[in-house]
Amino acid sequence: MDPEQGSTQELRDSNSYLPESGSRGGIRVSLACLPCRSRHVKCGAETPSCVRCIDDGKACVYAKSRRGLRDKSSSSKRLAVKGASNDDQNVDNAPAMDHEQYGSKMAGSSYRSYSGPLSESSMSPSSISSKQSTRPATTERLLELYYLCFHNAHPFLLPQNYFFARLGSDPISLQHLLPVMWYIGSLHSEHGRSAVLRERMLQQVDLQDLPPNGFTVQAFLITALVLQAEDEMDHARNLLDRAIYLTLQIGLHTKAYSSIETDAVLAECWRRTYWGCYITDCCFATFLRAPTFMLWSVQSDVELPSEEFEYEREMVPPPRTLAEYDMRDFDEEPIVYSSFAYLIDLVRISGSILYLNGMSGADLELAVENADAMLVNWQFHMPKEKRGIIDINEEVDEVLFGAYSLFQTLQIYLHRPLSRLYLSPLENPAHKAPNMPKQEVSTEAYALWQHTRKTLNAVNALLSLYKLPSALSHHSPTLVDAIRLAILAQLSAFTYSERTDEFRTGRERVRLALGCLKGFGEVWPLGARLEREMKGISRNVFGLSKNSHANNLLSKTASPSFDLALMKQSPDQSQDLAPMIEQDIGIYNEYTDMDYLITLSGIAQGSL
Repeated sequence: MDPEQGSTQELRDSNSYLPESGSRGGIRVSLACLPCRSRHVKCGAETPSCVRCIDDGKACVYAKSRRGLRDKSSSSKRLAVKGASNDDQNVDNAPAMDHEQYGSKMAGSSYRSYSGPLSESSMSPSSISSKQSTRPATTERLLELYYLCFHNAHPFLLPQNYFFARLGSDPISLQHLLPVMWYIGSLHSEHGRSAVLRERMLQQVDLQDLPPNGFTVQAFLITALVLQAEDEMDHARNLLDRAIYLTLQIGLHTKAYSSIETDAVLAECWRRTYWGCYITDCCFATFLRAPTFMLWSVQSDVELPSEEFEYEREMVPPPRTLAEYDMRDFDEEPIVYSSFAYLIDLVRISGSILYLNGMSGADLELAVENADAMLVNWQFHMPKEKRGIIDINEEVDEVLFGAYSLFQTLQIYLHRPLSRLYLSPLENPAHKAPNMPKQEVSTEAYALWQHTRKTLNAVNALLSLYKLPSALSHHSPTLVDAIRLAILAQLSAFTYSERTDEFRTGRERVRLALGCLKGFGEVWPLGARLEREMKGISRNVFGLSKNSHANNLLSKTASPSFDLALMKQSPDQSQDLAPMIEQDIGIYNEYTDMDYLITLSGIAQGSL
């Protein structure tokens, strides 16, 4: 082979490196653009755009080589970024900065021209921790941390490079977003949460003369997400309502709002903002056990968001509509939609599941059957490119992570009321939401087995997502309540299971879930509170109470050969135990954890 041809081929091969499934290393493949690689289709590698992308109307983007020559300017870029950070003042001690001056400062900083990654090192949890411990908490650094740790799970704002460019050219338009971004960045900094920044964030969203535009909707939306994760649900719901009201007032829920933008990136940002409100509205309704969410019944013709890599590289293709998406199963050649689009579809299904709270008997069983068919169809028609949650950059796709978490949560929510996993009225979240519906158990053994198995399979699948090597703090805090539901369902399984292997496996699942809550709790107070509550219940279910009488009574639950004598008691006997248990072990977190098992016993015997 001609040496020159060989070196050329090697250079082409180095531009595309994909790991082979199940292998230890990787194989070199021919040069292909990112859209073709994500769909696993052959790419002609034409430049500047391949034929397939031209035919599909997609933005054709080629990944930069991960091997070969180093970028000679990378050192100077890192020095420039470091210099900009060192020159900035500490954000906690900084007075309220004039936004025009701040924008002018950002315009002259290295961020405006810096287009590379935050670091050349791997974005693993260890490297993230290292960077956080060596960088000062400056305003630029806090914005950097916002995009690194929060944006991927909530990709509503402008892409990072685009945001910094706009901050330099038009800082006034972003002035109400900066305080909430700074505060979220401080939560992921080694310096910890900043009371000063939190106060600035709340002051901004409480102003009466905020401009009626999409950036104000984003400020309300992001702040609502923060307050919900900080266990201030009432305040969070109020801010989300303001975001939704403003959305409807300015027409953000219509195609016309984004269509008037000549800038494709800004138009995409408005579409993402509306769908961000839509998804968050559903998450809050699920947390509060509401029968529906506001935007589910609102007519909207907003188009679907693009893929994340297209948005981040400011190469947004012409958007597709929901009508096109709904006909995707009949296309001759299936089209792969964005991760965001599949999450939106699942949230639409959620709207038809939430109302099941008010149903019972045969109506409930029929409604569950229909809703289950919608969920199964969503899963069956997921293209193979989206069946895993690792993106083309070999990182966790946080949007898909949220979608699959929601899918498993809906399975638990749907099947548990018809299973052997009896519900307790004490399970209402935050002790504020309406009680869970009364258990409606079918008399058919097969139906019991089916709903129980689907619930426990969903618990296992949900918790398996957290085994991936990714930082817990980078996942959306709206997922915390799903972990609580998984723990309660798994603990309820111990009331009927007698198999040693199931007991041990279930116990490890509970420990994994508690570890997840602990990880979330290091950043978000809601996670810390739920961890305490779930530990209290788990401690007594597994017979770990310090009190000797309760320990003797509950330690039997740890034996797989014991059929929970407590559950065999008659309703009267079970109720008679309550005063004795309360006297011996007292109240834990506003209710006795033993009451949890007694309540389940009463439901099983039909006394509740």
